[in-house]
Amino acid sequence: MSEIEHDVSDAVDTPTSSVGESGRNDSRRLGRLLKQYRQPNNLRNLRHLVMDLGSAIALVTAGVWLCEAMTDGVIHWVIGAPVVAAVVVLIGAVQHRLAGLGHEGSHHVLFRNPWLNEVVADWLCMFPVFTTTDHYRSLHLGHHRWVNDKELDPEFHNLGRARMLHSFPMSRWQFVTHFMSRILWPVSLLRYSWDNMTHGTIGVTERGKRDWPVIRPVFIAGVVHLAAATIYMRSMAVGGSVTGVSLVMAASVILAGVAVWLIPERHFYRSGYPGCYGPRLRSWFRLTFFTLLQGGLVIGSIASGSDWVWYFRLLWVLPLITGFPYFMLLRDAWQHANTDEGRYTNSRVMFPDPFSRWAIFMYGSDIHLTHHLHPGVPHYKLRRLHEALKRRSADYAEEVVETYGTFRSSRVGYPCLIETIECEN
Repeated sequence: MSEIEHDVSDAVDTPTSSVGESGRNDSRRLGRLLKQYRQPNNLRNLRHLVMDLGSAIALVTAGVWLCEAMTDGVIHWVIGAPVVAAVVVLIGAVQHRLAGLGHEGSHHVLFRNPWLNEVVADWLCMFPVFTTTDHYRSLHLGHHRWVNDKELDPEFHNLGRARMLHSFPMSRWQFVTHFMSRILWPVSLLRYSWDNMTHGTIGVTERGKRDWPVIRPVFIAGVVHLAAATIYMRSMAVGGSVTGVSLVMAASVILAGVAVWLIPERHFYRSGYPGCYGPRLRSWFRLTFFTLLQGGLVIGSIASGSDWVWYFRLLWVLPLITGFPYFMLLRDAWQHANTDEGRYTNSRVMFPDPFSRWAIFMYGSDIHLTHHLHPGVPHYKLRRLHEALKRRSADYAEEVVETYGTFRSSRVGYPCLIETIECEN
């Protein structure tokens, strides 16, 4: 773990203490309590990862089958098209869940082994949603360090305009208008997707004239290399040559590795919160991932006679720029809208409806205040830690905001989520 990340952990993962010897004893007891909560369980996260990847494969397979059935006339498009649309929405939710596991990797609590944590977070969670653990870590850990600070919080600075955090509190009708109708207008949603992509995918750290992102030449070179390899592989597919496509894939991966090794490291994106390997290896991993992906789509098209590239665009890229960012937008709004910079008031603890918990508040995102206080605790231990803190910390118990339900309270005496964004703090 980097020195900067230790600073973040020290800043937000320190037990609450009171004045005097009693307070120090409470602090030590809480410290011992937290130590047992911080140990990741490899098998548990592996199970979550397998379930989400399996769900993604099952949904994509169902989408392909429906499209083929409509093409063959087995299912009328009037029936099939809405079902495909629902599948696209669910795939966006699964992509959001995969990013949630990548979030665990950014905090080094996905797996105990640092290399396993980083490689799995990159290859199986972040690369599939077109970002890297390092890109995400730079934005997210900065958010932890300066949560809700309008000047320093990088998430507020980069995405605050689309999230409309400055507009809270707002009425229910305003929330529905902005977050459940206006944002669904394609132009608005694509703008939010673009704001995410400029940092998460491209790695933009500064902007030039007219707010245009300043893109690193090495990123452009990588895109050109991948595009050239893809075009060449598809030209080989015209003759049905699986061997030719495989050779182009292998040559492209090797050439990318040589180029990445020769280019000075200063030209690559560096987050300031590094993982266990550097930007060169991460860049080569990402180029390799997308080269193998494009090659696999071409080989799959040859073997099946169907256009796998078209299906990839419909059933993976489309959810990635529609449903996925929308779920992320809602999650961020629920977590931080109408909150301040206080230690116990910068977020809240939420117990929403089952679908929202699955699609929006995945992997501890609902126990968000507790996560901000103790980001080194894995997601599946946050709820128990929340209950323990309510018993052991008077300040936490007094100030934490708990919500039950989304638009209607499911527990007497507690607000639902929508109520927390309607009133002043």
